[in-house]
Amino acid sequence: MHETIMRCLNLDTDWIEYHAKSSAIITESIEQEQSSLTQAKTERKAFELIRTGYFDKVISKLEDYWENTGKVDLKSRGWLKQLAARAAHYWERTDLS
Repeated sequence: MHETIMRCLNLDTDWIEYHAKSSAIITESIEQEQSSLTQAKTERKAFELIRTGYFDKVISKLEDYWENTGKVDLKSRGWLKQLAARAAHYWERTDLS
């Protein structure tokens, strides 16, 4: 334990490198988790709007999310577009699906 503390206090280059990598991994996972939670919240709102018949708002909300959120992967983007197409179908606006 003493050795670890001294490496930290002496700003040992190996310790700094290790700590930087560890921090980067933690930061990436937190950002990814936050992104997933934001997408889940958007999907939940879309389903709520579908249930209440606000199909135009569903499409608008989903399009806004996938166009303005930089971290939407291709599978998620496809899922969101499919969900918007479903709303367009329920709205009988197949030209939008």
